[in-house]
Amino acid sequence: MWTASTGITDAGNAWGEVYQWINGATLSSACTANNSSVWSCGFTRSGGYQALAVWDAGQDCTSTSCPTTNFNVPAGPGYTQYVDLTGNVTTISGGTVPIGAQPILLENGTLP
Repeated sequence: MWTASTGITDAGNAWGEVYQWINGATLSSACTANNSSVWSCGFTRSGGYQALAVWDAGQDCTSTSCPTTNFNVPAGPGYTQYVDLTGNVTTISGGTVPIGAQPILLENGTLP
């Protein structure tokens, strides 16, 4: 996660991002597999914040690519955006998001 020559690695940055997702959150639904390889875990925080971590364990990243498939965003909590492992926030439009081996976090608002 860190090397003397380059400092923090991409894996270290991803760990830090996931730490922000779960630190102080309450697990609202057990992590489960849907459609055999798509996993999700629900989280809540005070103030009505709800989030869902989603990834496709059937996908695999290589040194040159990390393929994704479209995932239908669940109705209900009103997910409006998602965050990737680099901390980039993307507005959800059209009711689907790209998921792959790297998890994303669906959110109904900005992390408090």
